[in-house]
Amino acid sequence: MAALSLTEGDVLRLWRDPEAARQEIERYSSVDAARYQDFLAWVENQASILLGTQDQVPPDLASDRYLPGLAPWSRKALRLRRGSRL
Repeated sequence: MAALSLTEGDVLRLWRDPEAARQEIERYSSVDAARYQDFLAWVENQASILLGTQDQVPPDLASDRYLPGLAPWSRKALRLRRGSRL
């Protein structure tokens, strides 16, 4: 669980259980609660793209021949950019 302190001693609790978290969000915003599943799917998608970079060796930008090494990174960047909107 993650907790966020709000004004006047109130606390927003985000539970590991998505339905419990959605119900907690519902206390503050029915619009946000309705979109919570979409948000979780977006986070999972973005995380999977970023996880795919952990084993990639970055190109040597000091080299005159770094452009071919940028291709895999460019593809990941484009996927992140396309998925940046909820």
